[in-house]
Amino acid sequence: MSRVVVVEELDSVQQHTVGDVPLSIGGPGSHIVLPGVPAGETAAFICADDAALYVQPAGSGVPLTVSGIPVTTSTWLHHDDLLEVGNARITMRIDGSTTRLLVSIRSSDEPTDPPQPAPAGEDLQAADPIAIVPIEYSPGPTRTGTVRSRILPRWWSWVTPIVLVVLCAGLWYLLTARSVVIQLNPQSDRMTISGGLTPRIGDRYLLRPGDYLVHAELSNHRNLSHTITVSSEPHQVIALDFEPLPGLVTISSGNLAGASIEIDGRVVGATPMEDVELAVGVHDVVVRADRHQVQSETLVITDPGQRLSLDVELIPAWAPVSITSDPSGATVMVNGIQLGTTPLVAEIGAGSHRLEVRLAGYQTAERRLRVEADVPQDFPVIQLARAVGRLTVSSVPSAATVTIDGRFAGQTPADLTLQPDIEHDIKIAKAAHEPQSTRISLSAGASEELDVTLVPLYGEVEIQSTPTGGRIMIDGESHGVTPQRIRLPAVSHSIEIRKDGFETFATTVVPEVGLLETVNAALTPVHEEPAGPPATITTSQGAVLRLIDPGTVEMGASRREPGRRANESIRRVVITTSFFMAVHEVTNAQFREFSTAHNSGHGGGTSLGGPNQPVVNVSWQDAVRYCNWLSEREGLPPVYVERNGTFVSRTPLPSGYRLPTEAEWALAARVAGESSQRKYVWGNELPIPEGAGNYGDAAARRILGGALPDYDDGFPATAPVGSFDANPLGLHDLGGNVAEWVHDPYTIYSPSTGGTEQDPTGPVQGEYHVIRGASWMDHQLTRIRLSYRDYGDEPASNLGFRIARSVQ
Repeated sequence: MSRVVVVEELDSVQQHTVGDVPLSIGGPGSHIVLPGVPAGETAAFICADDAALYVQPAGSGVPLTVSGIPVTTSTWLHHDDLLEVGNARITMRIDGSTTRLLVSIRSSDEPTDPPQPAPAGEDLQAADPIAIVPIEYSPGPTRTGTVRSRILPRWWSWVTPIVLVVLCAGLWYLLTARSVVIQLNPQSDRMTISGGLTPRIGDRYLLRPGDYLVHAELSNHRNLSHTITVSSEPHQVIALDFEPLPGLVTISSGNLAGASIEIDGRVVGATPMEDVELAVGVHDVVVRADRHQVQSETLVITDPGQRLSLDVELIPAWAPVSITSDPSGATVMVNGIQLGTTPLVAEIGAGSHRLEVRLAGYQTAERRLRVEADVPQDFPVIQLARAVGRLTVSSVPSAATVTIDGRFAGQTPADLTLQPDIEHDIKIAKAAHEPQSTRISLSAGASEELDVTLVPLYGEVEIQSTPTGGRIMIDGESHGVTPQRIRLPAVSHSIEIRKDGFETFATTVVPEVGLLETVNAALTPVHEEPAGPPATITTSQGAVLRLIDPGTVEMGASRREPGRRANESIRRVVITTSFFMAVHEVTNAQFREFSTAHNSGHGGGTSLGGPNQPVVNVSWQDAVRYCNWLSEREGLPPVYVERNGTFVSRTPLPSGYRLPTEAEWALAARVAGESSQRKYVWGNELPIPEGAGNYGDAAARRILGGALPDYDDGFPATAPVGSFDANPLGLHDLGGNVAEWVHDPYTIYSPSTGGTEQDPTGPVQGEYHVIRGASWMDHQLTRIRLSYRDYGDEPASNLGFRIARSVQ
């Protein structure tokens, strides 16, 4: 900044710039002329350094002081400083970029003029004579002293002591004061000190020990007001730092108010928010709002006092979905929550949902609804079918197969639905029994019961052994000794022939009506007991399968259980034979040996394709193809065969690799080799214990838009298999990580009426297949229950599988 120097004398004004300095002070010819100083002689110079002024003595001997302090070296000049050079007094006035030097000359005491002589020719005797009257004279006391002492002014008698006191006080101050340098960072020329005398010499202050208040100002910094303590040290340096003014940021989120603002990990308020103070530097800003995707921004404050505005566009984590039905007025349910009636536009969160549309007098329509965030969707019109008739079919014996118009409809006892006002062909059949058929037509909403007694079919079996006398066991019951001819129902029977000292002979036979079946057993002497199945087996890919013993499990849940769904009817099931079940879900590395091009993809920006992560985005058909491939690779009979473009399983189940049946999965997960069943994979109580499994936790909130309360498993998406504790059978991730395809086609079962099902495998075929177990995306307690049943026909990023094998 350029500075103007103005010299104001009594009768003149001079204006100079910094480029004109130094300005001389001295005799005639100087910029500032002093009386009594010879021409050409200079007493001092006023100089400049970076627009600041200082005085420099010229060594002429003319006395020089600044604010009363004698000066012999260069000394900085400040506002209100009084510079005295000889008889001149120069006062400094600084006003912005202008410095004024106000010059005045001190007046000195002059002697009294002598008497003037009378004008020439004036007759002094012309005046009237004055009579001089003599008086008596007495001499006074003798006085000592010079003539000058008799003419001193009267005030000298009281000024002199004051001057002496002031001089002593000044000397005392100089002796007791300390040299103090106050360093400001950054430097500022706007500083004042209060709290006592504060004389300054150059860049140092002479301060007595004690406390002083320092006040300083600097643009773009907070005013500095700081108490300093001067100690008894002779030389002291006190450093004070200015605090830069913070940047001021206004943060908004478009038309959406109330979004939470988090800066550098700390919540500071909600949008819109003005003049948020941020220090100079880089800051992370996170804006969150319910039902919207989390947005992250980076703010850089480069200068103190900088003003910025940040408007964050929040992207909805939902989308408007238009749902209509024919006829309209139907109730819309999404994931069991009622949203309204058709026609309806609802804001639904991103992801996969179960959509139900219900209307009195019509069948409930179920659909799978997939929503992409911020992408509006017109869901296809849902055509509602009229309410059906209901037919309850029972048989003696039970567990007979029921077909309607040639299509499998379940096993007795069965609750069936029939299209109204149409004649249907109902057939009830059971192995070793004569099938029965009937034709039934029901009106809309009507109900009817059908009770059937099936006539058994028999065949004959002749059983012989060498040596004879072997004890015959048929289906676990004793039937005498060999040889013997026995009449049996025309179904598959297990036959054993036992004799002490000989190995047990075992076979299976299916009697046929009108034909004689023969069993000839050559008994082998006992040498050693045959070994049972191993506790574990290992596939050619290194996957471990663990032996699961037979057992009984109650599938489904009570109607009183919170979160229970309509397809969770209670059924008592017994698994009669041991089976092997994989310890872990099939991994990406294992599946890519079968399908090298497979890609599990990403989940919310997190990779799902790590080699030890469970494979996902596979269909049920993909899973059974992998099982067949692994069976053929190890020389085992494939379980699944392709018919009419889909796969069905062989019966009875061969020894090759397959998916576990729904009942096997429930036995391994809920009973887990213990005496009581589990509601959750960890037990029966809430809250979820730490490390229970990989669910929709706090780590996945950014992806899912919601999370289980107070639970963090550390994985935003899938975790490597085996990352969490195994259940009592040594199986990992039956709860969490990924949901799992199982063997059975999907159907809704009727509640058990006291009976027990043996080794169920579900319907022969169906459009959908059963899905069991929760996944990393599930943050609702309903889906974490082990009784929860889902179904589908498409791949998903949270859906994989594990393998099983029958023990032969």
